[in-house]
Amino acid sequence: MPAIRWRVVLLAVLGCAGAVAAQESAPRQRKQPLSRPADPRRIALLVGVQHYAPGTDTDRFPLLRGPDNDVSLMRDVLQDRLGFDAGSILVLRDGDATLRGIVTGFQHWMIESARADSEVLFYFSGHGAQVPDQSGREENGLDSSLLAFDSRVGDRDGNYDLTDDAMQGLLQALGRVTGRITVISDACFSGSGLRGTALGVRSAPAGRRGLDTARLAEFWPAGAPILDDDDPRRGNIDRRYVHISACSNRQYAREWQPAGGAAADGPPRVYGAFTWFLARALSEALPGASHRAVAEQTQILVSNHVPG
Repeated sequence: MPAIRWRVVLLAVLGCAGAVAAQESAPRQRKQPLSRPADPRRIALLVGVQHYAPGTDTDRFPLLRGPDNDVSLMRDVLQDRLGFDAGSILVLRDGDATLRGIVTGFQHWMIESARADSEVLFYFSGHGAQVPDQSGREENGLDSSLLAFDSRVGDRDGNYDLTDDAMQGLLQALGRVTGRITVISDACFSGSGLRGTALGVRSAPAGRRGLDTARLAEFWPAGAPILDDDDPRRGNIDRRYVHISACSNRQYAREWQPAGGAAADGPPRVYGAFTWFLARALSEALPGASHRAVAEQTQILVSNHVPG
């Protein structure tokens, strides 16, 4: 990756509006156990949730059109521009991207496989939401969360989201191994977490329950305690990673249909607005560019091209 200033970068960008149609897709399940990254010097975990699990209320929870394309685009940029080996990029889509699948991938593919000199990247494209903060420390009383494939099935109403507190625990465990960590999130309210009825606002309804840690106990890594806002163990973990997000914890991420982006044998391709222009900024970045420079260029591109 380009030379990096290892500090937190928050990029707040907005996309465009339009209409999105609910889609159905059979969940894909990973049949083989995870291997190890081919080259531990650069490791990436890319998560895209476009079709949520059966039993998710799609009337309140519209499905998206961009995440599948987003992870493919990011995978290509990592390989073609940033020197990642194809065998060191793990992609989890839809049915593979359950909460258990994401956490297990984070633990096995990243925490257990990284070395002190590893550059590690976690990317998420899908719905974001907010759930009640249990610490009382959040200004608006809410934690930001990312929604896994099965986060809102049945009685799961926020208590099975991947919250910012849970992400902090995973990042702290990874940060004990390497300080070269990048987190990229293309989801609504993701500014502190580390896509609605429009093309495609990436926002799910707010959850009414806070994270239920007991439901995660079966698969949560022992060395990654879930750290609430007032937990003194959080320390200075934010100095160990860079977070570039589509928006702040008060904003919406949107989808984008680029001109000339039609598939040869199908409808026009849709992407997350943030992901599309981030990929462009990464592809055009000069050698040695910092995270901040890439983030600022992405912000300019989105502002210039995406209404609203």
